Amino acid sequence: MTKKRQSPNQASKLDPIHPNAAGIDIGAQNHWVCVPSGRANECVRRVLVVTRLICTLSLIG
Repeated sequence: MTKKRQSPNQASKLDPIHPNAAGIDIGAQNHWVCVPSGRANECVRRVLVVTRLICTLSLIG
């Protein structure tokens, strides 16, 4: 059975379960954080991962 994908317009109409929750996408070089609209000047922000930089610096010295 093939599941039908929702269009972005349909997905945005879903009722939030936890309206005060933030979404976090954790990546190797960046983390992306998203808060509900109207909660901050920027709803989506990129946070650099410093662990990789610290590991690189530790190999140098």
